[in-house]
Amino acid sequence: MRRTKWFSLFALLLVVSMVLAACPQPTPEKVVETVVVTKEVEKVVTKEVVVTKEVEKEDQLDKWMAKGKIVVSTDPNYPPQSFINDKGELDGFDVEVAKEVAKRLGLELEFVTPDWDLITAGNWGGRWDISIGSMTITKDRMERLYFTAPYYYTPAQFAVHKDSKAATYEDLNGKKIGVGTATTYEDYLNGVLDLVGEEILVPPPQNVEVVPYSTDAEAVQDLSLGDGVRLDAVLTSLTVVENAIKQGMPIKKLGDPVYYEDLAFALDKSAGPADKALAKLNEIIAGMHADGTLSALSMKWFGVDLTKKVAPKAMKEAGMEQPSGGEAAGIPAPNPDAKSLLRGVEKVDDYTVRLYLNRPNASLINTLGMNNFAMMSPAAIEKYGPDIFKHPVGTGPFKFVEWISNDKITLERYDDYWGDKAKIKTLVFRSIPDNTARFLELQAGTIDGMDNPNPDDMPVAEKDPNLQVLLRPAFNVGYLGINQAHKPFDDVRVRRAIAHAINKQAIVDAFYAGLGEPAKEFMPPSLWGYNPDIEDYAYDPAKAKELLAEAGYPDGFETTLWVMPVPRPYFPQPQQVGEAIQQMLADVGIRAKIVTKDWGTYLDEVSAGKADLFMLGWTGDNGDPDNFLCVFFCGGDNSFAQGPPDEELHQLLLKAQSETDQAKREEMYKQANAMIHEIVPGVPVVHTKVPLFFKKTIKNYIPSPMSIARWDLVENEEGDTVIFGRGGDSVKLDPSDATDGESLKVTAQILEGLVKYKPGTTIPEPGLAESWEASDDGLVWTFHLRKGVKFHDGTDFNADAVVYNFERWWDPEHPAHFPDWAFDYWAYMFGGFKGE
Repeated sequence: MRRTKWFSLFALLLVVSMVLAACPQPTPEKVVETVVVTKEVEKVVTKEVVVTKEVEKEDQLDKWMAKGKIVVSTDPNYPPQSFINDKGELDGFDVEVAKEVAKRLGLELEFVTPDWDLITAGNWGGRWDISIGSMTITKDRMERLYFTAPYYYTPAQFAVHKDSKAATYEDLNGKKIGVGTATTYEDYLNGVLDLVGEEILVPPPQNVEVVPYSTDAEAVQDLSLGDGVRLDAVLTSLTVVENAIKQGMPIKKLGDPVYYEDLAFALDKSAGPADKALAKLNEIIAGMHADGTLSALSMKWFGVDLTKKVAPKAMKEAGMEQPSGGEAAGIPAPNPDAKSLLRGVEKVDDYTVRLYLNRPNASLINTLGMNNFAMMSPAAIEKYGPDIFKHPVGTGPFKFVEWISNDKITLERYDDYWGDKAKIKTLVFRSIPDNTARFLELQAGTIDGMDNPNPDDMPVAEKDPNLQVLLRPAFNVGYLGINQAHKPFDDVRVRRAIAHAINKQAIVDAFYAGLGEPAKEFMPPSLWGYNPDIEDYAYDPAKAKELLAEAGYPDGFETTLWVMPVPRPYFPQPQQVGEAIQQMLADVGIRAKIVTKDWGTYLDEVSAGKADLFMLGWTGDNGDPDNFLCVFFCGGDNSFAQGPPDEELHQLLLKAQSETDQAKREEMYKQANAMIHEIVPGVPVVHTKVPLFFKKTIKNYIPSPMSIARWDLVENEEGDTVIFGRGGDSVKLDPSDATDGESLKVTAQILEGLVKYKPGTTIPEPGLAESWEASDDGLVWTFHLRKGVKFHDGTDFNADAVVYNFERWWDPEHPAHFPDWAFDYWAYMFGGFKGE
């Protein structure tokens, strides 16, 4: 490369210092000019000439600072290190490094792009000040140039055309090999490469025809024309080879790297002394290593941290090896610091799809089982546009028939379903907001089942010979949210006072009829990662008043308490619970006015951060702790604060997302629960087992911990129709933009995802994908799709449909990523959107 194996910073600095101090030996019969920074004048005697040269005392750094600008030379055609992007601007790893150097020097930056041989030749004549262009330190170059400490390291890699039969380095003997001119690659093939502190791992092939190019990229382009058409191989940086493969060029790597390169900034010796310049640049490089800047840029542009020496085996483990089949054109390198978990989606063939991630995600498969990521017919989306939420078209066991707002939604069995057909023909979801009215209809026989009954109705239902009671496993939390963006809730003493003011046990005893238990964490005790060692804030009004006084509110204060308008498993009687909390707060001086709005507005405005105190809850979506804690506290909405309510907690949760060691993940979530307890972003109130009432004629209903039933398994001894009563209407029947359970209960019957859950569990199993596998590094997931599956409109389910759906959710520029839709669950579960 220009650009080499492990060489310690100490050793390199020693070499540089020796070069700076050394005086070149005079050459007979030539005029010799030498520069010595410790003397003003030196006499050099040769056989024929005595020359006296006055030496510049001004250091190169002083010159840069005096003009207020630094001119950097780099390569305009060396992606991903440096290249001209689509906007006509210089971009790439080296370009960003140069910008950071100029910033830390406090200087303006100008780029120039001379030919590489001019840069390495020295004697720049003041046309540029420094080369930041991935230059390898060699003994030859050190005669003309000063070098800083290394800022990163890369391997030198042979590449051949994808159709090449070459299998070993020896197969390149006598072949035409392209290289960039004046590079270490050219020296290597010519047998004259003399690295500093490095070793050649593999001897060069014999009797090769070296074909020089002005840039490495041109050599790669000629190789891509065909095996042996112009070249048989190319030798360049592994990063260049990886980038070319990602761009879809028909080339492949041959063997392991043949040597490694220490890459440094270069200064021209003829420009004068550089003691101060080198010291300052080395200080900047050390700082960029220490604070992670160089590592982050390396991960962004190369997909692996090349700021540390990475051996071939370690490179494979770090993901530098291409996954089987390579990556599609346009898929960027992984960037673990990106908001978006996804970095690309690729159709491999008609029934194979790949997802490319920016970082490993231990809960991806569980996440893909969520109905929010179910497949909608692309043809239907094109037909209905933003009104698709009224006309859902999926591949599920039931198809949509009718939606009468605030009354009922009717589904019908899909007889061309790819799996076992539904046992019933018609499924109707009735909206009956009042719990008592809903129970009366069940008793009268006008509906066949219901959820969210009043707790007082439990003993009545249990004694009714015509009814049965089923319980969903406790997989939820009802909580009082506290918006830290609103004063005085930015003070943790106020938040702790609220925690001490609430008598959770009294609420459970009064309103849950034995189905609830007081909550101390934002996830249920049944889920791994729960921390049993946390001691909850005791109900202590005196302590609450004391904390309020310490915070400057001895007489309390006025605020608002937002109370949910509809019952939910965690708050089956929200109005009564809200009034109880209101009274408990009043007892310590917090005078809260109750606010209630219709359900859709309530959710939107709470999420937008308009509430002070608010009642909400959560039933887990995917059986993973991340789905509780990161949903709340990773900054997906503004309920608790503008952004994440605590950055240290946020970073821990992101780290837990990527950790693949289950034991380590569990400890991380226990630690996160302890942190949440300390900062009190809200008060977890209750966990509940959720009762469902059915006629005894209903068979095979399996309660789901996530409230998503498998209605295709259900039978009705009285006929082929089931009418289910629920507490509210759906908001949207497009699950990609739905956040309410009433919508998802319906869409889960119509639309399916790549993954589903085994009935009654959170265990994932194949859905529209028959199987899947991940690369060793967890960054590439390949899904093999079912064949012969049809959407309800008769169109084919295939890889095109999967790619369409993922791009629609992920890419804000996609025509079906409708501008007034939030795609909240995508943001929650996948971190962000394309470009973020």
